[in-house]
Amino acid sequence: MKSPLIKIFSPATQADFIQVVQEYLAGWVYSRPLDVPLLNYWSTLANFQPDNVRIAYRETEPEAAFHGEIHSQGGIVHLLASRLGGGEEAFALLKQFEQEVSTKGGTHLSGPYWASSPFYGGYVLGNEPLIPSWDTNGTCALVRAGYRMENRGVLMICSLAAEIPQESLPAGYEIVPVARPLEFDARPFGYHAMQNGQKAAHCHARFYPHLSAPNGRPVGQIGNVTTEADHRGRGLARILVKRCLGDLRDMGAAEALIATSLDNFPALKSYENAGFVRRYNMNHWIKQLSPPRAT
Repeated sequence: MKSPLIKIFSPATQADFIQVVQEYLAGWVYSRPLDVPLLNYWSTLANFQPDNVRIAYRETEPEAAFHGEIHSQGGIVHLLASRLGGGEEAFALLKQFEQEVSTKGGTHLSGPYWASSPFYGGYVLGNEPLIPSWDTNGTCALVRAGYRMENRGVLMICSLAAEIPQESLPAGYEIVPVARPLEFDARPFGYHAMQNGQKAAHCHARFYPHLSAPNGRPVGQIGNVTTEADHRGRGLARILVKRCLGDLRDMGAAEALIATSLDNFPALKSYENAGFVRRYNMNHWIKQLSPPRAT
């Protein structure tokens, strides 16, 4: 088979990148369409590297798209999308990226995981973030390229069909709403639990009007959630999460999503007590690179 032609993202290839990703996302829930405004937003983020956004062609047809990031220790694969039958092109994109990371002294590669969230966490999510199990092209390309998969996290879902029962904070605490920085295509908000003027816990949330649940209605997201060490064990996180869930329901969200690592047992218990159920795995692909030989 002839080697794929790989082009760097540019105004001339933007439409091809969108075409491949849109076809890849067809039928996904928890995803908004990729379009020019979203790409323009990503380009404003500090770790967006347009030279590491690429499209692989078979003859003149775009077959696979790639979004990566090179950092001081290695590289991150943020997105690997391909059309039906585009496995060779996906593999070629991975290998080219690996070669460049290795040339720059990187020691490891990571597939989509938490670091991809600024780009894909609230916009191009899918049932199983961030490369789903049914993407055989992507799975085969990663395995063939020497990556191995770890199941480190879980995406949890809370139905907002029924009213969310609220709880009061323990004596001595109060809930204070906090303003959150504006985000593209999202409505962020949050709450702090305060004691004697000091923050004891917080919960942030977002309403995504264009991110669709299976029933077609909008989706909300909870995160991040933190309780200070001296205030744990009092249900503060659960109470704040429920407050945010109630607000998301009032905004029109059908479901709320939250992600956490599988070894974070206190968080898992707190979220389940707030009404979340574990639904989808969050797989993480990794590969160790041999250090470059001295010349």
